[in-house]
Amino acid sequence: EEDEINRSILGCPASLWFVILFWFTGLAVMWHFGIVQPLLRQLVVFIMLALAVVGFFIIISFEAWARLQKRGHVVLQVLQLFHERIDHVLSALGFREEDVSSDSDEDDLDEQQPRRSEATTGR
Repeated sequence: EEDEINRSILGCPASLWFVILFWFTGLAVMWHFGIVQPLLRQLVVFIMLALAVVGFFIIISFEAWARLQKRGHVVLQVLQLFHERIDHVLSALGFREEDVSSDSDEDDLDEQQPRRSEATTGR
């Protein structure tokens, strides 16, 4: 156990520090001879292209979402108008009172049943 403690630097094994030192030394040498720069330029170009494509898809998605919201709003308006017209027709035929208070649905059904039978029998 003491050998492991003595061979660690800042909590990491000494072999890991050797690999890190070897890695950065090799990187520095390759940088000095100009080997790394073209690779980094190419990597930056790929990253910029990827960001452009992602940004394009984000913009397209937001535009599509905005159009869907507008269409959904129009559909809701049409449905509301249709509902109001159906309510008007039902109240004109006597199936529903024009000024419906906040009664429960069961009360409305109980009141509507006799009216429907009266309307169909002609009374």
